Amino acid sequence: MTLAPYLDSSYPGRASVERVLGQVRLWGTVIECERGWRGEHAYPDRLFVPRRPATTSSYEFAAEIAAGLRDYGIPISLLRWEATPDVVAAVAAAA
Repeated sequence: MTLAPYLDSSYPGRASVERVLGQVRLWGTVIECERGWRGEHAYPDRLFVPRRPATTSSYEFAAEIAAGLRDYGIPISLLRWEATPDVVAAVAAAA
């Protein structure tokens, strides 16, 4: 699945929603679908919290979200979000 539509804030109601992206481990029955993979069981392997560069408060908010995800015990990265392609490239590079 491509990340770009998920990150697009031009849709109504999406501008104020923060995103958390991730890579997951799948096990059990795993099948390939039209837009990716589905698994009987899944657990996050790595999470990415894009931070909007507009203000210091947006960075602090993204850091707060990342801190709240630490209980998963997996790597969590804050990503600078200048434009959608920046986030997509950062996630792809981590794969």
